[in-house]
Amino acid sequence: MPRLATPCDQELQPHSAEDAAAAQRDELEEDFLAMNRIFEDELRKSAFRMADEDGLGFLDKEQCRTLLRSLATTAGRKEAVLALRIPEKVDLDTFLCIADSFL
Repeated sequence: MPRLATPCDQELQPHSAEDAAAAQRDELEEDFLAMNRIFEDELRKSAFRMADEDGLGFLDKEQCRTLLRSLATTAGRKEAVLALRIPEKVDLDTFLCIADSFL
């Protein structure tokens, strides 16, 4: 048997459409953030490989510091790199850990 729409039913429809749109925006934002993380990770890996001129897979402390400063996005972070404790030899994984925690 057909049912007549009541004011209560009509109020639910716009909310569900609004909820769907909000969920879609949230999902899109999450996708953009995930793509940005991938881009940042690939950028850092590429920067490390370019700085590793001899191809041994390690940077010395000052090469690492210089690279981190070049990747820092604010003046405050660039200055803070100077205070970081960095090992004498830094491999790619260590560099990525430092960059992830600092940048």
